[in-house]
Amino acid sequence: MEKLKAPILLIYGEMDDGVPASEAAPLEKNEGAGKKAETMIYRGAPHGFFNDSRPAQYREECAHDAWKRTLDLFRRT
Repeated sequence: MEKLKAPILLIYGEMDDGVPASEAAPLEKNEGAGKKAETMIYRGAPHGFFNDSRPAQYREECAHDAWKRTLDLFRRT
């Protein structure tokens, strides 16, 4: 982590048991090391909420917002 130079965007589905949002906390704590960490947790979204080929998991509104945030990060940095 200490070699990382770029800001971090952490995107989680609230209902994701495989990669739980609680794992964001240690990464957010590294903000003091000069790395800005932004976390977005999408309420009710499962693992794979961005995958539009899996209708049971896909959450259109969350996916669009996550993509917008990703592009905004790229533009800013």
